Amino acid sequence: MIRPLDDTALLALWERGRAGSPAARSLLLLATAAPGADPEARAALSVGEGDVALLRLRQATFGAQLPAEIMCPQCEELLEFTLDLNELLRGCEPPAARGFVLDDGTAFRLPGHADLAAIAALRDTDAAVRRLATLCCLDPEAAEGLSDSAVAAVDQNLAALDAHAAIRLRLDCAACGRNWTENFDIGAYFWTEIDQRACALLDEVHILAAAYGWSESVVLALPAARRTAYLERCGL
Repeated sequence: MIRPLDDTALLALWERGRAGSPAARSLLLLATAAPGADPEARAALSVGEGDVALLRLRQATFGAQLPAEIMCPQCEELLEFTLDLNELLRGCEPPAARGFVLDDGTAFRLPGHADLAAIAALRDTDAAVRRLATLCCLDPEAAEGLSDSAVAAVDQNLAALDAHAAIRLRLDCAACGRNWTENFDIGAYFWTEIDQRACALLDEVHILAAAYGWSESVVLALPAARRTAYLERCGL
């Protein structure tokens, strides 16, 4: 069972990841979401399995309702909606297979979040797909000489085997009738929430430490209701 991040753990996580890249933060979150797994076990998690772990950690920490907003690409209307993590997590099963073999006998494994981090800096989609195929190839000699058709076949197999590797949202704009799909990056979304919560906690610690002389650990140990009561007495 995934344990929620309490305020102390959340601040420590934020401090470790605040200067990192989005890819590095996702790996940090994944290590937090699967604390009992050793690095090799985490590395063996597929992208979809890693995202499911992040969804569960987010749900345990902030609840099942996930507020979101996005601008319509056609009329620029702001769409506001709420995702239900229970719905996103329903039916999430591990991949049926951990890899596959192409017709020429070349074997490949499923990618994980570390592989995504390795291609995060690539801006060209074709180059990123090729690099990912190379990373996942189990034959080092064949990896560097993959044909375009082989790379395309790898891309198709990866998408078919790890169905939860990409969370895609279908969106409809009531203002102009445009409908489209968007990828949802749980790692980026979750980190934004952690950053906002950490900044709010630092403000609370600052105010109560200045008012009462308490240390950070004392403030963070206060139950939420009591801390709020003290903040109200400080004029907030």
